[in-house]
Amino acid sequence: TVLGVVAVAGIIPLVLVAPGAVKLLPLLASRPERVYRRTTDKILRRFESRGWAKIFVKPDGSESVSLTERGREEVLKYELRRMTITSKTWDQCWRVVMFDVRMSRDYLRKRLRLSLKSFGFSRLQDSVWIHPHECEEIVELLRTMLRLRGEVLYLTCVRFRGDKWLVDHYDLLKA
Repeated sequence: TVLGVVAVAGIIPLVLVAPGAVKLLPLLASRPERVYRRTTDKILRRFESRGWAKIFVKPDGSESVSLTERGREEVLKYELRRMTITSKTWDQCWRVVMFDVRMSRDYLRKRLRLSLKSFGFSRLQDSVWIHPHECEEIVELLRTMLRLRGEVLYLTCVRFRGDKWLVDHYDLLKA
């Protein structure tokens, strides 16, 4: 969360450091300024040592924080972990993800497959995965996080011959 706040507003949130840290925010706010500052400094230094953030000292002595590329990746990972596909009704359309990733980047292909599987996609072929509900935002985050912008396609298509096993698998035609 701290990285997310730095990414969005330039201030520091706390959830990446500890998932339950959001509950601590009221306690931090009620503490004296020096305690809050010390905690913030400690978090920022940890982020800098991990390569997630860069701290700059301005000519007037104040500090400025910006995310590094690794920090942006951590924010994307966190956002992806929070996301789910929540549609209740099926619009009779399939969402198809197709990708063509070079053999030299095999580890990215494997990560993409595992991620798609974790979001409930079904495999049609090794590089073709399908889901019955809207999930473009998740696919876009995956494309960005894995740096596969040009290698991954997201398609929406209507029902096709041979999709009965998918309809049954996702239990889409409930009576």
